Amino acid sequence: MMDELEDALMTWKNALADYNEAMLLQKPALNSWSMGQLYMHLVAETSFYLTQVDACLRSPQNSDQQPTAEGKAMLAANSFPDMRIEGPPTNALVQQPADKAQLIAGFDDLLKTLQRVNAQAANSLAVGKTAHPGLGFLNAAEWAQFAAMHLRHHLRQKARIDSFLATHAGETEH
Repeated sequence: MMDELEDALMTWKNALADYNEAMLLQKPALNSWSMGQLYMHLVAETSFYLTQVDACLRSPQNSDQQPTAEGKAMLAANSFPDMRIEGPPTNALVQQPADKAQLIAGFDDLLKTLQRVNAQAANSLAVGKTAHPGLGFLNAAEWAQFAAMHLRHHLRQKARIDSFLATHAGETEH
């Protein structure tokens, strides 16, 4: 369950080497995210998902609850729908990173948390579930799967921003 998530985290962390500070801050359009904001979103959301994994491993609460039909379908497909998804209004509040080091540290922290939770999963008998805001109740394995799916889903957005950055390379080099 955790290998897929670790691979997805490493893909994003390793890709940070491709960006300088200016590239991380440049926005393709006024109402879109910069690459840095995308990374900030991924760190924050993945941290939340790992908190949910941890909670599921610590308690049997809600073990009888289920994901919604949409949640079951997404988990069965192991993928988000192949479409742009409008996030919650709070997505407009995603901050720019202070610097590239903040993003690297964020991914390092996620990987450490993943290692801790993975060790906990090996020794836990808890089968609890916690509520996802739109997909019903997920157990620890489903939260980890969802986290990896979320990271993969944003690869399409990353590709769009990469394309923009490639066509505006002279504007980001210092």
